[in-house]
Amino acid sequence: WIFLSSIIYFLAMNYDRLYFAKQIPLELLGVYAIARSMADMLTTLVNRTSTWVIFPHVASMESTAIEVRSSLLHSRRTVLLLVAVGFACFVAISDGIVRLLYDARYETAADLLPLMLLGVWVSILCTVNDSVLLGMARPAYTAIANGAKLLTFVIGVPLAFHYYGLMAAIIVLNAGEVVRYVVLWLYSRRKHLAFGRDDLALTILFLIAIVGARELLMVLGLASGIEGLFPVLNAETWVR
Repeated sequence: WIFLSSIIYFLAMNYDRLYFAKQIPLELLGVYAIARSMADMLTTLVNRTSTWVIFPHVASMESTAIEVRSSLLHSRRTVLLLVAVGFACFVAISDGIVRLLYDARYETAADLLPLMLLGVWVSILCTVNDSVLLGMARPAYTAIANGAKLLTFVIGVPLAFHYYGLMAAIIVLNAGEVVRYVVLWLYSRRKHLAFGRDDLALTILFLIAIVGARELLMVLGLASGIEGLFPVLNAETWVR
């Protein structure tokens, strides 16, 4: 199951690169790669932390699922609360970071990165839940969840890109992470390992913190409003 999960995970993580390489101009692909690499840095950090810390900790506990959940609940909640607030602040300034590091030719990356980072947040929750399930010797659940994510990509990304363009395709990529989370939650719930209420509350806090941080930056004259951060909120974005 771990071998199969690794294959599916690799395909799911790289599907967008494989698909867009054939569908968008080389210049735009390079801009997309910049935004994707910045988003991937955070994903990689969480993946390694979960692999090196959460998985071995859960695997060494030799406890029932209910006991594991009870043991993890407070520390998980505290750490993810800090991550949610800190990550939300990063999302709020992410377009400015791109503009600071790159010239006007890469302006599109500033539009893409904040939207990608919303999917990274869901991926963080998924990765933490993945590690708990693996620690409880349930690798099949991870494989099935990543398979559902990959299927969402295979079906949804080409359709969204064809009809609405790159922004819509990125929304589908984010939706794939949501599908992955839902599948993991369903299996976790059956095993009494679900953290659904916590994750919902943390996600609401994460979104509120993004809006609050962005509004503060706008008041200080350092950035535009929330629509400047997420151009998908503008109707003109969908006119092709």
